[in-house]
Amino acid sequence: MGRAPSLKIDALPYLPWLVLEFVMAGLFIFQGRVPTRLEAELCLGYGALGGAISLVIGLISLVRIALRRKTPGFAIRRQLGDLLIMWIGGVGLGVVLGIMPVLFNGAPQLPLPFFFLFGAFYPLVLLYAVRSLRLIGELQTSVARTEAAMRQQQRTAEDLQRANDELQHATSLLLHADAHLRSLLSERIHDQPKQQALRIRSLLGHWQHKLKVESERDPALHAFAQPVIEALAKVRKISEELEDDLRGLQLLVEDAYQRRSLGLKLHLEKLIREDLPALHPEAPLKVQPDLWALDTLNQDLEQTPEGEKFAEAVSYTITQALLNTYNHAGASFASVRTARKNGYLDIVIQDDGRGFVLADIPPEKTSLFKAELKAREAGGTLLIHSTPRPLDQHGTTIMLSLPFPENGEPENKGEH
Repeated sequence: MGRAPSLKIDALPYLPWLVLEFVMAGLFIFQGRVPTRLEAELCLGYGALGGAISLVIGLISLVRIALRRKTPGFAIRRQLGDLLIMWIGGVGLGVVLGIMPVLFNGAPQLPLPFFFLFGAFYPLVLLYAVRSLRLIGELQTSVARTEAAMRQQQRTAEDLQRANDELQHATSLLLHADAHLRSLLSERIHDQPKQQALRIRSLLGHWQHKLKVESERDPALHAFAQPVIEALAKVRKISEELEDDLRGLQLLVEDAYQRRSLGLKLHLEKLIREDLPALHPEAPLKVQPDLWALDTLNQDLEQTPEGEKFAEAVSYTITQALLNTYNHAGASFASVRTARKNGYLDIVIQDDGRGFVLADIPPEKTSLFKAELKAREAGGTLLIHSTPRPLDQHGTTIMLSLPFPENGEPENKGEH
């Protein structure tokens, strides 16, 4: 951590040295010489004072390092060990080379010039070692910060994963609720309004025919019965239109009731060949179905959650894709091709319509967004490719790939 120069820290430690120099200079100026014994005692006293100050500074530094709670334990021990090694090494060299030989032999082990030369080089070595330790400490701090950032990123990733799992679970529940509600709506449309409209149409036809026969038998009733017959004909036509509207509404909610009654393949064939053309009689579109890959599906496919998701994804995707083709594409030809490969069902829905630019339409605005969610819920994928007019090969292609459920996978799993 950087700091500004301070008089207390940077100048005060040199005050004893300045006093010593002034004493030496004063003795030399006023007496013309400096006594050797006095000089040696002053220098040794200065050395002892400097050593005591250094010892206090070192102890204070070690205590401060030990109290740094934010520094990891291994870094504290390594810093203390490095400082102690340099400290003990410097003191040991001074004692072994300087003090011990004088105490035992009365003379230093090395000549004084060599001893002073080593003493001059030792601060340089010490400076290099301190600089290296500082760089190592900065590197350790950087590594510790990187590890902390990685741990934070890992916690963030775990939080995101939990949020993603919760979102997938919520999406799964919503899709299940949506399929269940649409199934109930389809069943109620079939069992109540549609049956009632069919019954009304039958009764009207019965009474219309009966009045017509009676009026032919009794010409006197003809004038009275004819307006009633015409009214019954109009009501019957309204009933037929109501029945057609209910059939269209049942298709819009995806006729799960019919799918479970007939089976997936028969339901799709009836949808492509009868229901959709009846809903759009004015459309010039011709749809060519190729559903052979669904031949071997079990009748009890939707008895398991996996089979139900599989059938829901297939039926909903084909229904919505063809409804979009009828309503928006302006196409004259479309095809629905199926194939099985390595345990997967591949469906390609293609038309020669006007197409569109995918980037211009947000995914959540398309009716196939829910189909993509259903495909993902069933463990598959749904891809959309569209080329707008007037480009060549214009039209839209929808590719659905789903793994066969365990209770619905065909016996022959090879490539066909």
